[in-house]
Amino acid sequence: MKPMQKGCYAVIFSNQLREQGDAFYTQLSTNLRELAKKQDGYIGLESYRNSDGSGVTISYWKTQEDVLAFFMDYGERILGKQAVLCKDTPAFIANRVGVFAIQALFHTVSEMGLSVEAVDKLTGPV
Repeated sequence: MKPMQKGCYAVIFSNQLREQGDAFYTQLSTNLRELAKKQDGYIGLESYRNSDGSGVTISYWKTQEDVLAFFMDYGERILGKQAVLCKDTPAFIANRVGVFAIQALFHTVSEMGLSVEAVDKLTGPV
Protein backbone atom coordinates (compact mmCIF):
# COMPACT_ATOMS: atom_id res chain seq x y z
CA MET A 1 0.00 0.00 0.00
CA LYS A 2 1.19 3.52 -0.73
CA PRO A 3 2.00 5.74 2.26
CA MET A 4 -0.99 7.71 3.51
CA GLN A 5 -1.15 11.30 2.42
CA LYS A 6 -2.09 14.19 4.65
CA GLY A 7 -5.68 15.13 3.99
CA CYS A 8 -6.74 11.83 2.40
CA TYR A 9 -10.12 10.26 3.13
CA ALA A 10 -10.44 6.94 4.94
CA VAL A 11 -13.55 4.83 4.54
CA ILE A 12 -13.90 2.36 7.41
CA PHE A 13 -16.41 -0.45 7.47
CA SER A 14 -16.80 -3.52 9.61
CA ASN A 15 -17.60 -7.00 8.41
CA GLN A 16 -18.20 -10.46 9.81
CA LEU A 17 -16.91 -13.60 8.16
CA ARG A 18 -19.41 -16.33 8.98
CA GLU A 19 -17.09 -19.23 8.30
CA GLN A 20 -13.54 -19.72 7.09
CA GLY A 21 -13.38 -20.39 3.36
CA ASP A 22 -16.67 -18.57 2.64
CA ALA A 23 -16.47 -18.48 -1.19
CA PHE A 24 -19.05 -15.70 -1.58
CA TYR A 25 -17.29 -13.40 0.88
CA THR A 26 -13.88 -14.17 -0.62
CA GLN A 27 -15.12 -13.28 -4.13
CA LEU A 28 -16.80 -10.10 -2.89
CA SER A 29 -13.58 -9.03 -1.14
CA THR A 30 -11.49 -9.76 -4.24
CA ASN A 31 -13.90 -7.79 -6.43
CA LEU A 32 -13.76 -4.84 -4.02
CA ARG A 33 -9.96 -4.76 -4.08
CA GLU A 34 -9.66 -5.13 -7.85
CA LEU A 35 -12.26 -2.49 -8.63
CA ALA A 36 -10.81 -0.04 -6.10
CA LYS A 37 -7.34 -0.28 -7.68
CA LYS A 38 -8.80 0.88 -11.01
CA GLN A 39 -10.58 3.95 -9.60
CA ASP A 40 -9.33 7.52 -9.77
CA GLY A 41 -8.13 8.76 -6.41
CA TYR A 42 -7.43 5.32 -4.92
CA ILE A 43 -4.52 5.32 -2.49
CA GLY A 44 -4.73 1.97 -0.72
CA LEU A 45 -6.77 -0.58 1.19
CA GLU A 46 -6.07 -2.66 4.29
CA SER A 47 -8.06 -5.23 6.22
CA TYR A 48 -7.82 -6.66 9.71
CA ARG A 49 -9.62 -9.73 11.04
CA ASN A 50 -9.98 -11.22 14.55
CA SER A 51 -10.04 -14.95 15.23
CA ASP A 52 -13.85 -14.78 15.65
CA GLY A 53 -14.21 -13.61 12.03
CA SER A 54 -15.00 -9.97 12.81
CA GLY A 55 -13.03 -7.55 10.72
CA VAL A 56 -12.45 -3.99 9.61
CA THR A 57 -11.53 -2.82 6.12
CA ILE A 58 -10.15 0.66 5.51
CA SER A 59 -9.81 2.18 2.06
CA TYR A 60 -7.98 5.46 1.44
CA TRP A 61 -8.91 8.04 -1.20
CA LYS A 62 -7.66 11.43 -2.37
CA THR A 63 -11.03 13.24 -2.33
CA GLN A 64 -14.61 12.79 -1.14
CA GLU A 65 -15.68 12.71 -4.76
CA ASP A 66 -13.37 9.73 -5.36
CA VAL A 67 -14.99 7.90 -2.43
CA LEU A 68 -18.50 8.53 -3.74
CA ALA A 69 -17.60 7.56 -7.30
CA PHE A 70 -16.09 4.27 -6.13
CA PHE A 71 -19.00 3.21 -3.94
CA MET A 72 -21.59 4.23 -6.51
CA ASP A 73 -19.75 2.13 -9.10
CA TYR A 74 -19.17 -0.77 -6.69
CA GLY A 75 -22.84 -0.93 -5.78
CA GLU A 76 -23.90 -1.09 -9.40
CA ARG A 77 -21.19 -3.37 -10.82
CA ILE A 78 -20.59 -5.81 -7.99
CA LEU A 79 -23.80 -5.79 -5.97
CA GLY A 80 -26.15 -5.14 -8.88
CA LYS A 81 -27.78 -2.26 -7.02
CA GLN A 82 -28.20 1.34 -8.05
CA ALA A 83 -27.05 3.58 -5.23
CA VAL A 84 -29.06 6.66 -4.36
CA LEU A 85 -26.87 9.55 -3.32
CA CYS A 86 -28.42 11.59 -0.53
CA LYS A 87 -27.17 14.19 1.87
CA ASP A 88 -27.89 13.79 5.53
CA THR A 89 -27.03 15.41 8.79
CA PRO A 90 -23.91 14.63 10.84
CA ALA A 91 -24.16 11.53 13.03
CA PHE A 92 -26.50 9.78 10.59
CA ILE A 93 -24.20 6.74 10.50
CA ALA A 94 -23.73 6.82 14.26
CA ASN A 95 -27.51 6.71 14.64
CA ARG A 96 -27.72 3.73 12.28
CA VAL A 97 -25.02 1.88 14.22
CA GLY A 98 -26.79 2.74 17.48
CA VAL A 99 -30.11 1.39 16.19
CA PHE A 100 -28.37 -1.82 15.13
CA ALA A 101 -26.77 -2.15 18.58
CA ILE A 102 -30.12 -1.64 20.29
CA GLN A 103 -31.77 -4.28 18.08
CA ALA A 104 -28.93 -6.71 18.85
CA LEU A 105 -29.46 -5.99 22.55
CA PHE A 106 -33.18 -6.76 22.25
CA HIS A 107 -32.41 -10.13 20.65
CA THR A 108 -29.83 -10.96 23.34
CA VAL A 109 -32.22 -9.98 26.14
CA SER A 110 -34.92 -12.17 24.59
CA GLU A 111 -32.55 -15.13 24.12
CA MET A 112 -31.37 -14.86 27.73
CA GLY A 113 -34.90 -14.43 29.07
CA LEU A 114 -34.01 -11.27 31.01
CA SER A 115 -36.64 -9.08 32.60
CA VAL A 116 -36.70 -5.28 32.32
CA GLU A 117 -35.60 -5.13 35.96
CA ALA A 118 -32.62 -7.42 35.30
CA VAL A 119 -31.51 -5.31 32.33
CA ASP A 120 -31.79 -2.16 34.48
CA LYS A 121 -29.60 -3.74 37.14
CA LEU A 122 -27.00 -4.74 34.52
CA THR A 123 -26.90 -1.41 32.69
CA GLY A 124 -27.37 1.04 35.54
CA PRO A 125 -29.74 3.99 35.94
CA VAL A 126 -30.77 6.12 32.99
